[in-house]
Amino acid sequence: SWSLLESAPDAMLVVDHDGKIIWVNAQTERVFGFTRQELLNQPIEMLIPEQYRASHALRRSEYLAAPDLRLMGDRAELAAQRKDGSRFPAEIGLSPLQIDGAVWVSAAIRDITLRKQTEEALRSNLQIQSTLNSLLELSLQPGSLQEQLERVLDLLCGISWLKAESRGAIFIIEEGSETLAMVTQRDLPASVLTECQKIPRANCCCDEAAISRKIVCTRSIDPPSNDSCTEVCSQPHYCVPILSESHLLGIFTVFVAQDHEENPQNEQFLSAVARILAGMIQRERAETSLRDSEQRFQLAVQGLSLIHISEPTRQDTRS
Repeated sequence: SWSLLESAPDAMLVVDHDGKIIWVNAQTERVFGFTRQELLNQPIEMLIPEQYRASHALRRSEYLAAPDLRLMGDRAELAAQRKDGSRFPAEIGLSPLQIDGAVWVSAAIRDITLRKQTEEALRSNLQIQSTLNSLLELSLQPGSLQEQLERVLDLLCGISWLKAESRGAIFIIEEGSETLAMVTQRDLPASVLTECQKIPRANCCCDEAAISRKIVCTRSIDPPSNDSCTEVCSQPHYCVPILSESHLLGIFTVFVAQDHEENPQNEQFLSAVARILAGMIQRERAETSLRDSEQRFQLAVQGLSLIHISEPTRQDTRS
C-alpha cells in the first residue's frame, strides 16, 4: 500500500509510462533535497547527472517495453544528483506496476555513499598493510644499507594508490653534522643531483620537515629561497622526516601526481615507512659500531700478546 511505501527507509518513487514522477515518499525529499511539489510531474531524469540523461531515457524506454522485477544489486551502481547539484552513488530496484491498463514503475533508490566509503577504507587499509609488509620483508633481506634503501625507494615510487610518480630520494643526516647526504634517488633532474648530494639543512626545501619533525607536502609551504630547489619543489611531493624518537636520522621524499589529495591515512602510511627506515638505519649503525668494537678489542688483545711476548721472565733476568 501507499502507506508502506511512504514509511520505507529508501527513497521511493512511482513513474508513469512517459517517465514522469507521479508519487514520492518523504525519504525521497530527504535524499534529493526537493519537495514533493518540485518533483511531481517532472521527468525522472531530473535526478540524474545531465550527461547521463539521454542514455537513461533510452534504457527507460527499453525497460517499459519488457518490464520485469530488478532487485538492488542486480545491476551496476548509478550516479544520482541532488537538488544542489551534488552527486552520490546509488543502487536502484525496479518493480513494474499495472494501473488502469498502463505500466508504471516503482523505483527504490538507496544512497550507498557510506557503504562505498567503508569499502574504500577497507581496500585502502589492505593496500597499506600489504605495502608495509613488503617493506618489512625488504628491510630483512641481506645486503648493505645502500642496497636496502634503493629497494625501498623503488617500491615507494611505484605505489599507484598513493598516486606516486617514479621520482624520489632518501637523505641521511651525516653523523656529527647537520648535513643531509643523498644516499639514493630516482629520476631527479641532473641539476638537482649536483646541488643536492650534500645539503646544509638551512638550504633544503625539506627544512620545514626536518625542523618540525612532521610530514610536509610541498603544496602547503612557500617555495624555497634556494634557487637550486625550485625545479623540484614546484612539483607536489612529500618530505618525510626519519626519526628515532625526536632525533632526526634523515628525510625521504616521494613525488605525487598533480591531482593527489592529502589525507590522514596517507600520512599515517608515510610515518610507518619512516619508522621502518629508521629501524634499518639504526640497525646498520649498531652493526657498524659492533664491528668497530670487535676490531678494537682484537687490536687490544694483539697488543697485550705482543707485550707479554716481549716482557722478560724473572729467570731470564737472573741469568
